[in-house]
Amino acid sequence: MSAIIKNSARRLVTLLRSEGPLSRYEIASALNVQPSTVSRLVHELLEQDILAEKIDPDRSGRRGFPSKLVTLRPNSLLSAGVFVDPDVLFTCIVDSHGKLLSEETKSIVDRNFTTVLGEPLKSPRQLALRGEQ
Repeated sequence: MSAIIKNSARRLVTLLRSEGPLSRYEIASALNVQPSTVSRLVHELLEQDILAEKIDPDRSGRRGFPSKLVTLRPNSLLSAGVFVDPDVLFTCIVDSHGKLLSEETKSIVDRNFTTVLGEPLKSPRQLALRGEQ
């Protein structure tokens, strides 16, 4: 995937995260790109199971080919959050729709610099693995 396509894919994912399901036309307008670019991006991200398409409920009962909305698959992209307090480390994993999948709170006992920085890196991985089970 070229750098330009990766940037467009990031913009598309960000748009869908903030706006929710959109038609390909709405995506092209919002990103200020050609519809063919949106089709190419959507096709590639559908193959990678990052996106899904669903029939637009507002168009049900109308004539012609039913319009589809492009949406993010909930568990296709996960985000980790880390908050470090002087005494507590809080980590969480959320799906692409912001739904909390897993969270953990740990007391910080060893204030060694390496330990304090190492825990936030380990904890989200462990939470993600637990969320997959």
